[in-house]
Amino acid sequence: MLEKDTFMKNYSMKQILRLTLMLILVWGCTKSELDRDITQPIAYNVPAEFQVYIDSFLSAGQQRGIDSIAIDNLVVDWEAENENLVGHTCAVCYKAKEVDSLQKYIIIKPDCWNGLNDHLKEVVMFHELGHCYLNRSHKSGNMGNGYVKSIMNKP
Repeated sequence: MLEKDTFMKNYSMKQILRLTLMLILVWGCTKSELDRDITQPIAYNVPAEFQVYIDSFLSAGQQRGIDSIAIDNLVVDWEAENENLVGHTCAVCYKAKEVDSLQKYIIIKPDCWNGLNDHLKEVVMFHELGHCYLNRSHKSGNMGNGYVKSIMNKP
């Protein structure tokens, strides 16, 4: 579990908002055609390095009264050589429509992911999990100070 209190002590709200804005502007997700075998049975396959962010997402949901999220149909994987996530995309949520959208994939671009700190990795995963499990689409809009209102923002 990420230590949010430690993070908040080390960074001002203004710095956090700037980092979040930078992430959204530079590493926004874009849907790509993925060549995945989606005829397999529903599976859960999340490598340990990503599981901490899934656990944090579920915990954040519980803190907000959302207890009904069941993440038992997710595969998190690195981008394959033939997939080429578009542009500066860092990750993408992909729902296997041929299986009634039950199987969910989050595909991560290694070059992008490896350059992020833990907080920004969490923001990327929360953004993609928002697509996959909360059915959130991209949201535009800024607060009065120009910062984005949501991590689901897309420029």
